[in-house]
Amino acid sequence: MSITRRRFLKDGAAIAAGLSSGGLIGCASEESLSRSPSPDDPAAQPDPPATSPFKHGVASGDPLSDRVMLWTRISEVVDTVTVRWRVYSDADLTREMLSGTVQTDAARDWTVKVDAAGLNPATSYYYQFEVLGWASPAGRTRTLPTGATDRVRLGLVSCSNYSTGYFNAYKVLAQRDVDAVLHVGDYFYEGGGAGSLGRAHEPAYEIVSLDDYRQRHAQYRTDGDLQEMSRQHPLIVVWDDHESTNNSWIDGAQNHQPETEGDWQVRKANAVQAYAEWLPIRLPEPGNPLKIWRRFQFGDLVDLFMLDTRLQRNTPETDTSITGTDSFDPARTMLGLEQRDWLLDGLRESVSGNRRWRVLGQQTMMAPHRNNPDPTVLPLPYLPPAIAESIGIRPGGGNEGSDNWGAYGYERDLILGTLRDEQIANNIVLSGDIHTAWACDVVEDPYTPFNPLTPTLTGVPGYEPLTGQGSVAVEFTCMSVTSNNLADDEQLAALAPLYNAAIVGANPNIPYHNSAAHGFVLLDITRDAVQGEHWNVGSVLAPFADTDDASLDAAHRASHGSAGSLGTDHLVRTFTPTEDRQTRPSLAPRLS
Repeated sequence: MSITRRRFLKDGAAIAAGLSSGGLIGCASEESLSRSPSPDDPAAQPDPPATSPFKHGVASGDPLSDRVMLWTRISEVVDTVTVRWRVYSDADLTREMLSGTVQTDAARDWTVKVDAAGLNPATSYYYQFEVLGWASPAGRTRTLPTGATDRVRLGLVSCSNYSTGYFNAYKVLAQRDVDAVLHVGDYFYEGGGAGSLGRAHEPAYEIVSLDDYRQRHAQYRTDGDLQEMSRQHPLIVVWDDHESTNNSWIDGAQNHQPETEGDWQVRKANAVQAYAEWLPIRLPEPGNPLKIWRRFQFGDLVDLFMLDTRLQRNTPETDTSITGTDSFDPARTMLGLEQRDWLLDGLRESVSGNRRWRVLGQQTMMAPHRNNPDPTVLPLPYLPPAIAESIGIRPGGGNEGSDNWGAYGYERDLILGTLRDEQIANNIVLSGDIHTAWACDVVEDPYTPFNPLTPTLTGVPGYEPLTGQGSVAVEFTCMSVTSNNLADDEQLAALAPLYNAAIVGANPNIPYHNSAAHGFVLLDITRDAVQGEHWNVGSVLAPFADTDDASLDAAHRASHGSAGSLGTDHLVRTFTPTEDRQTRPSLAPRLS
């Protein structure tokens, strides 16, 4: 592929702020793999630092069929600097496809984001940055396919608390065969969090200011396993609450005290600005960092809708139950009206456009479930209150807790009802937040036997667990990367099998639950089926020595089917993991 500078800019590669030039420069020399000349006149640049300014690594994200976001951050500088970026077609970094320069400074915390356009679909690329005589580590990324597509593989992670454990899930996932990694929230935590592992949070207090949020992002980006995962795979991210503060919503948060922490809108703006700077996210509306819902099309196979179910909420968390309270107030919304309309219209268009699967990447569990201690329905072993709350159990808070889709029952039923009434089948929901692993069929009323002739009081036909009739989607909720669950205490871990059995026994739509595991979900999607695999990395209290030690905790499949057909949108247990593709591209080398 040969692209002139004029065509390259015309195609949109210069939309990143500060991008000043681009085009096909020619093959990189061996010198560019370690210390390289400055992209501009050295006299116009600050003096080179004594150590590498790329201590936060590199990342890519939000791939489309013809472009991808590239990210890095420059350290050890105090002045405006010009950074060169290059994209290559080979892992040896010898066949340069694109390049350009971009400036960064203190106003964006010396982060660099480039929307590199003019790429080919379904192709792996390798990239590198250069500044002040230094070259960054090499990264690998991949564009989305177009047209007929046979297979897509995705990683799913959430809830990564630096202070409570090592990011072993990232270490393993970095080596896996995936097209992209979806992070559905709690990428970092806002608290002080000293912990006992020598991984105390910086700063050492709850973050509030813009500098605080930037410093916390910077600390997380020094973690070697996080760096390696985002160096090898493009990220597709959305925030949950801890990227701002616990149980946040549009006008406040459970963990925000105005009398000591100032105006919530200021704090929220600080959080979303730092997030836009430090993550390789492409904002659908430049200049509006609060709007992060967006769509990714993997050819004709997968339509991925990434949602914001956190900072668009117009009301705070509430105590609710499966029979409702104010949860079914039509005025309560998790998505906001604009995002809800965008989602429903997109789902309809996905069907008319003949995409095989629809995937919702979002923060909190959607499937109705009984999780709270009502001894007449769900007898559970005693759990310490702090641990219970961390995995979604709140005494007196109703069956589903108070901070997930169960607290917004009207809107959930509206979405599920649209899928049912308009025969939108083959739907996959991906979620995190609750620190524990779940596989679910998604149905408004899983507790009433299926009878299409006699709808339940909720107006739906109930549910048949053996066939999945009544279900309109399947859901995979990933266990946490490190955030607390029963795995972190020996005595509590011994209770986990009892707790897991109680959850499965009380919920006909939930064939699998694990409250004592850390890891990730691997999603393998073909034209005929989707398989979700929960991979357990064991303890997070010590660094992982061997990525082969991760174990398959559970795997579930759902077959593709027509709307209303027997078995569609229904999970069945399987015991065989999927295999990597034979044509898997090379990972990015360590050349810097």
